[in-house]
Amino acid sequence: MIKNSIRIISGQYRNTKVTFPTMQGLRPTPNKVKGTLFNWISNYWNNNFTDKNVLDLFAGSGSLGFEAASRGTNFVQMVDNNKEAIIFIKKTIEKIKNKNIYIYYGDAIDFICKKNTKQFDLILLDPPFNQNILNQLWTLIPKTLKKSGIIYSESELDMMTPENFTLLKSNKSGMVYSKLMLYDHKI
Repeated sequence: MIKNSIRIISGQYRNTKVTFPTMQGLRPTPNKVKGTLFNWISNYWNNNFTDKNVLDLFAGSGSLGFEAASRGTNFVQMVDNNKEAIIFIKKTIEKIKNKNIYIYYGDAIDFICKKNTKQFDLILLDPPFNQNILNQLWTLIPKTLKKSGIIYSESELDMMTPENFTLLKSNKSGMVYSKLMLYDHKI
């Protein structure tokens, strides 16, 4: 039995095991939190994921990106700067045979600022805790977000909703605070 694994909870890859390495700071989003998140998104998108592009900016295990792909998204871009995590993500992609999931090995901020050419309907932000990374991203991610796009964040603190963002939903589960937000492109 593989010690480090989490299952995809819904969609075409439901119950598929996503394996990941033992690494400091790698903490896949628990199934309960994923279920809440994807219920929020399903309600916001009227259960239609098929034309959506998703960016999983700190992929880690890839759990959130795989969950989105399982629901039929058009395109999933995963970004992570840990080579071992990327190897495990590639194995899961091979297992599910999804040709719409792409991986960028490198720094998330470098990806947003220099490498990315797409706009996304959903950006998933689950960075390493205690590194103040989210505060660095709030001014960078709007240019990668489609006009009606949404942002999901997880953090160890109950952070204020950033300026120019509208809080749609929030939750606390254990020691994790999560938010679903809309960026106000009018400003």
